[in-house]
Amino acid sequence: MNVPQPAALSEILLGRRERIARRWYDAIVRTSFVPFTEHDLFICLLTLTDQAIAAFLAEPFVPEQSRTIGTALARLHCLAPEALGGTQEVLATHLISDLPPETVVSLQPRLAGLLSGIAVGFISQSRKILLAEQEVIRQALLIQRLRVEESLRESEARFRTIFEGAAISIVLAGTDGRIIESNPAMETMLGYSKDELYGQPFLSFVCQEDKAAAWKQFESVAARIQDRYDLEVRFTRKDGQVVWGHVVGSFVRDAEGRPQFAIGMGEDITERKALEKQLAYQAYHDPLTGLPNRALFTDRLEQSLARATDRQGGVAVLFLDLDDFKLVNDSLGHKVGDGLLIAVAHRLQEFLSNGEMIARFGGDEFTILVEDVGSAGGITDLADRIAGLFKIPFELGAHEIRVSSSIGIAFDWTGGCDTDDLLRNADIAMYEAKRMGKARRVVFDRSINADSVQRLELELDLPRAIERQEFLLHYQPIISLETGRTEGIEALIRWNHPERGLLLPDTFIPLAEETGLIVPIGQWVLREACRQAKRWDDAWPDRTPLLLNVNISTRQLQQQSLVEELHAVFRETGLAPSRLVLELTENTVVDDSPSVQMLLSELKTLGVRLAIDDFGTGHSSLFNLMRRYPVDFVKIDRFFIERLGGNRSETLVLGGIIDLCHALGMKVIAEGIETIHQLTELRDLGADLGQGYWFTKPVAADEIASMAAHGLERERYETPAPERPVTSRQ
Repeated sequence: MNVPQPAALSEILLGRRERIARRWYDAIVRTSFVPFTEHDLFICLLTLTDQAIAAFLAEPFVPEQSRTIGTALARLHCLAPEALGGTQEVLATHLISDLPPETVVSLQPRLAGLLSGIAVGFISQSRKILLAEQEVIRQALLIQRLRVEESLRESEARFRTIFEGAAISIVLAGTDGRIIESNPAMETMLGYSKDELYGQPFLSFVCQEDKAAAWKQFESVAARIQDRYDLEVRFTRKDGQVVWGHVVGSFVRDAEGRPQFAIGMGEDITERKALEKQLAYQAYHDPLTGLPNRALFTDRLEQSLARATDRQGGVAVLFLDLDDFKLVNDSLGHKVGDGLLIAVAHRLQEFLSNGEMIARFGGDEFTILVEDVGSAGGITDLADRIAGLFKIPFELGAHEIRVSSSIGIAFDWTGGCDTDDLLRNADIAMYEAKRMGKARRVVFDRSINADSVQRLELELDLPRAIERQEFLLHYQPIISLETGRTEGIEALIRWNHPERGLLLPDTFIPLAEETGLIVPIGQWVLREACRQAKRWDDAWPDRTPLLLNVNISTRQLQQQSLVEELHAVFRETGLAPSRLVLELTENTVVDDSPSVQMLLSELKTLGVRLAIDDFGTGHSSLFNLMRRYPVDFVKIDRFFIERLGGNRSETLVLGGIIDLCHALGMKVIAEGIETIHQLTELRDLGADLGQGYWFTKPVAADEIASMAAHGLERERYETPAPERPVTSRQ
């Protein structure tokens, strides 16, 4: 099932904004009194819906940004706990409804962060409003006291109205802490009658764990060490139930400043505390299996490594990955796959009973932390016994599933290893176990094949390279072999690796293809290349616009949203679709599926041009290509170019290909031109365009601008040079 890309997901959510706002309205309209018409409240919620969607999709995602939504909700006077609960239920249901399961799983951390931020903002603003109301009440009480001589009866009536009718708990206590007066809200909160509360020490209702802190603040306010007490404490109700209260209070003093009695105001925050506890749990636990998640495991591992120098034993991390789990999802569906993950987690939890910590690290990966390790043998024995757990099939309804696991083990004996390194070592060992045939355990060792380590490290670094924007583009001119002028530019990706330096695409593109990261990488290349092409247009208004060649992968062609993404790129950059040439490998289009034909037809309708790259390396024919696909260019693979002049028959074959391309209405681009001899022969054979190190290697965008200004590609085209091949790698 295809996962919606960020742009597509944004469009999906914006398409349901009114429905979400309407559900939100229905959920909270009866919970609170708000000074708005129904229409005005709906419009406010529609605005908050837009803010919630924007915060949910923001890159990078910052949960704190969603606090403003909770703050705004409280400012609408939707202060009842049910308003917050309804808000969270609506957003949790409708932001991710009808999305593919893998998308739902990947968005769960964002959703938890969004709901947590809203709750924090709501609670914080509600507290401010409560404090403001409490301050009004306090001022009212003080005013009543000051005016008692003027109008005792009127003042008493006003006080009683506020005191008895207040939604918050109010209690008056003497300087000894004994209750003098309490209002109905206080009686409801604690479950005692007015008579039962009268004369009792206030602290007698506070839980034992909080009594010392509560009395310390009470005494500090009485002694004017602080102006008021403000604390969250637990109370024991008459029925034995424990409730949380937020208590704010101060003393009323006589003219000489001596304390007369205390006024305390309290709010039942039990539901808020439960919500905070739930959100904290969700932030550090996997919603599917209930196990600790990556964040909690990493935090625990960091603490364990920090303590490692203070103890005798070492620390071990076991990185466990289910073998061929994708086959379960693909053949039996994600529901069965989720059931398998739950069953694996349960079996591992039952087995690990000696204080080891187990977490779901992500996908089908589990990590186990063992502290106070005495010897490596004990851990390898543990890994073998864990592997033995998987010899028993998992019974999931009508399905009996057999699955094995690959386990990587890494140790730290001295506390000298940091969290990332230890996890990476265990991960590398796990991948080595897979490479060796799966269903085994491997202990990390520096002697593990260097190529495997490098490959795995690059694979682990790839997602972070996208986040850290470590990719850049170089450009290679495509020259007219007839005129010597630059007719186009090919965009070629590079990875500016923070440790390995500038990496060429053949180092990391195969990894990106295997992991699926080629899709976001390819999307970035398209956008960045089109932006640069538009910058050149603006810089050279009098020059004929150049074609822009961009390579596109098979994975990108399989994305149903490709045409929509191109529409968005052209809108954002202002580049005309006819300027873009998408280069497809011969093996990409050899598949005669209707979906590929339909997609390429849509691209042509959009105005995009198509080129077959590396022609001659696959098994297709020009006739079949033209019959099935609307191709504009054929790029002859460097394999043919390198053999020019060495074998007459091969030169004749290349000439025949060029003639046939022309007969079929396609232009020919020769890539990998490295000598003047190759250039001359290709020009004589009738090739239209060429690129290669003879003209220039791929260079940065500013160097392309310099070449265009000085006409260097034409100078190179016309100037003879010695027959000296140049190693050409894109």
